[in-house]
Amino acid sequence: MHWAASHHRPQEFGRLHIAPLVAEFLDAWPEVTAELLLVDRLVSLVEEGYDVALRIGELPSSGLLGFWVSGSAR
Repeated sequence: MHWAASHHRPQEFGRLHIAPLVAEFLDAWPEVTAELLLVDRLVSLVEEGYDVALRIGELPSSGLLGFWVSGSAR
Protein backbone atom coordinates (compact mmCIF):
# COMPACT_ATOMS: atom_id res chain seq x y z
CA MET A 1 0.00 0.00 0.00
CA HIS A 2 1.33 3.45 -0.82
CA TRP A 3 0.32 6.51 1.21
CA ALA A 4 0.97 10.14 0.38
CA ALA A 5 0.43 13.23 2.51
CA SER A 6 0.35 16.69 0.95
CA HIS A 7 0.46 19.77 3.17
CA HIS A 8 2.33 23.06 3.38
CA ARG A 9 4.55 21.54 6.11
CA PRO A 10 4.29 17.86 5.24
CA GLN A 11 7.38 16.57 7.03
CA GLU A 12 6.42 18.07 10.40
CA PHE A 13 2.72 17.20 10.11
CA GLY A 14 3.48 13.69 8.88
CA ARG A 15 6.14 13.01 11.50
CA LEU A 16 3.93 14.21 14.37
CA HIS A 17 0.50 12.97 13.31
CA ILE A 18 0.57 10.49 10.43
CA ALA A 19 3.67 8.34 11.02
CA PRO A 20 2.53 7.15 14.47
CA LEU A 21 -0.84 6.12 13.02
CA VAL A 22 0.78 4.29 10.11
CA ALA A 23 3.12 2.49 12.54
CA GLU A 24 0.17 1.48 14.73
CA PHE A 25 -1.74 0.25 11.67
CA LEU A 26 1.24 -1.80 10.47
CA ASP A 27 1.68 -3.34 13.93
CA ALA A 28 -1.96 -4.43 13.85
CA TRP A 29 -1.75 -5.71 10.26
CA PRO A 30 1.77 -7.21 9.81
CA GLU A 31 0.94 -8.69 6.39
CA VAL A 32 0.47 -5.16 4.98
CA THR A 33 3.40 -3.09 3.77
CA ALA A 34 3.27 0.69 3.46
CA GLU A 35 5.41 3.54 2.26
CA LEU A 36 4.76 7.00 3.72
CA LEU A 37 5.71 9.84 1.38
CA LEU A 38 5.60 13.40 2.73
CA VAL A 39 5.69 15.98 -0.05
CA ASP A 40 4.76 19.63 -0.53
CA ARG A 41 3.08 19.13 -3.90
CA LEU A 42 -0.21 17.69 -5.08
CA VAL A 43 0.38 13.98 -5.75
CA SER A 44 -1.29 12.28 -8.73
CA LEU A 45 -2.63 9.10 -7.15
CA VAL A 46 -3.24 7.24 -10.41
CA GLU A 47 -0.15 8.37 -12.33
CA GLU A 48 2.22 7.85 -9.39
CA GLY A 49 0.64 4.59 -8.19
CA TYR A 50 -0.61 5.61 -4.74
CA ASP A 51 -3.51 3.90 -3.00
CA VAL A 52 -4.24 6.49 -0.31
CA ALA A 53 -3.61 10.22 0.07
CA LEU A 54 -4.21 12.69 2.88
CA ARG A 55 -4.70 16.20 1.58
CA ILE A 56 -5.31 19.33 3.60
CA GLY A 57 -7.19 22.21 2.01
CA GLU A 58 -9.44 22.59 -1.00
CA LEU A 59 -9.46 19.63 -3.36
CA PRO A 60 -9.63 20.04 -7.12
CA SER A 61 -12.32 18.15 -8.99
CA SER A 62 -10.70 14.85 -9.98
CA GLY A 63 -13.36 12.16 -10.19
CA LEU A 64 -11.66 10.37 -7.26
CA LEU A 65 -13.48 9.37 -4.09
CA GLY A 66 -12.73 11.55 -1.08
CA PHE A 67 -13.72 11.53 2.59
CA TRP A 68 -13.86 14.41 5.07
CA VAL A 69 -11.67 13.36 8.01
CA SER A 70 -11.44 16.39 10.28
CA GLY A 71 -11.86 20.14 10.44
CA SER A 72 -9.31 22.82 11.17
CA ALA A 73 -9.40 25.48 13.87
CA ARG A 74 -8.09 28.16 11.50
